[in-house]
Amino acid sequence: LKLERVGVHDNFFELGGHSLLATRLISLVRSSLGEEVSLRAFFESPTIAGLSVILFEHSADYLLPPIEIADRSSVIPLSYAQQRLWFIDQYEGGSSHYNMPGAFRLRGSFHRAAFERAIKAVIERHEVLRTVFIEDGGIGYQDIRDEFSLPLEIHDLRKSSEGDQREEMRRLIEAHGDYVFDLSTELPVSFGLIVLSEDDHIVLFNMHHIASDGWSMGVLATELKLLYEAFSCGKANPLEPLEVQYADYALWQRSWLSGDLLERQLDYWRERLTGLPTVHSLPLDCPRPQHQSFNGRYHQHDLDNDLSGEVLAFCQDHDVTLFMFLQTAFSVLLGRYSGVDDIVVGSPIAGRSHASIEPLIGFFINNLVLRSDLSGDPKFIDLLSINRQHILDAYEHQHVPFEMLVDDLKPERNLNYNSLFQIVFVFNNNEQRVSHIGSDDISDSVLVNIEEEAIKGFGKTGVDLELQAYEDNGTVGLSWSY
Repeated sequence: LKLERVGVHDNFFELGGHSLLATRLISLVRSSLGEEVSLRAFFESPTIAGLSVILFEHSADYLLPPIEIADRSSVIPLSYAQQRLWFIDQYEGGSSHYNMPGAFRLRGSFHRAAFERAIKAVIERHEVLRTVFIEDGGIGYQDIRDEFSLPLEIHDLRKSSEGDQREEMRRLIEAHGDYVFDLSTELPVSFGLIVLSEDDHIVLFNMHHIASDGWSMGVLATELKLLYEAFSCGKANPLEPLEVQYADYALWQRSWLSGDLLERQLDYWRERLTGLPTVHSLPLDCPRPQHQSFNGRYHQHDLDNDLSGEVLAFCQDHDVTLFMFLQTAFSVLLGRYSGVDDIVVGSPIAGRSHASIEPLIGFFINNLVLRSDLSGDPKFIDLLSINRQHILDAYEHQHVPFEMLVDDLKPERNLNYNSLFQIVFVFNNNEQRVSHIGSDDISDSVLVNIEEEAIKGFGKTGVDLELQAYEDNGTVGLSWSY
């Protein structure tokens, strides 16, 4: 919580805790004490005193094993999440749908040698960024490269007029984000540098989702910042060595999730998702195309300060997280516009269940399927209480990879909509948002400002509707992609 003192009876969530921080705390309890605490138990006893009772009196039915450095002498499989994206990439022959582009602006003196050295250090540090994906007998494997060429393109626009610079910058940002990686031969990461003047640069980066997720973009930005600042001043690499790598996680994931534990986790989802609607019932403005195009638009707005404050106070009074409140409100809104009672949304979860993988770049995110029953026109407070329980249940059964769940449930497959859900709700905690690059001489850091200017509200979206929410210094923000 980054607090100097915490009393044994202080409530974790009233002090600013949320589900992601609770998961990190549980991970620390596991690694320090060798005990497993369920997220549900922690929500019910969110104090040090209450947690102590749980640890002494209640033991979970399993202990998540540690992730250890794996034997690399044999072939390294893909993680379950990577496997799905690899199959899609094979089927489509490569596409930019799963690119994760970013950009930031550097103002002030620029040290190109330090910048290139920082990029090289990040790629050397994270094996997944120097991994190509090879096929053998129809199965994908990881092939980690020790040697690589720096994936960096320089675009010098210093001789262009301001208007031409602006137009070319937009084109380069779009082109960089739309680049199609050849996963079998190329690293799943690339960088670009747009030189506008001696003291004004745009840095572009792009990672394929098979090697990255939203959390990873924050890791990349933070590490580039620290490395660039250190190397610019002639200092050594300031980053602590990583305990494990993504390949260790992939081997661990496939080794421990099996047998009775896997069946118990799957049984929960089989029961919870019985009779799931094939597709949502929101009205559409156009017929569905035969193949999804992924072309979309977005709209962003913040709740005003008074309403944001009322929402946050309501959550505290009713012992729910902001995620639980907003997911329930979103479900009510979807029910109103679709005219149905069975509302299904997908929601990504960080998937970083161990402290050792928190500093890694990689594809750890998992999707949970959340279902709200609006039949009987329940009061909002009652629906919120029920959804709270369902969300905690979903967290307890989060270890089943979404890809495995789809294979097990065998929903009707169709190329013009996603399986299990087509609507997504995302809550971005501050820890997951891309951090600032550089020091005081560096302007608006994150790609969003530059990218929005470049694409005029258009973009790519993998689902029919996605609502992203976040809370920043007491203000609740909402971003809609459709």
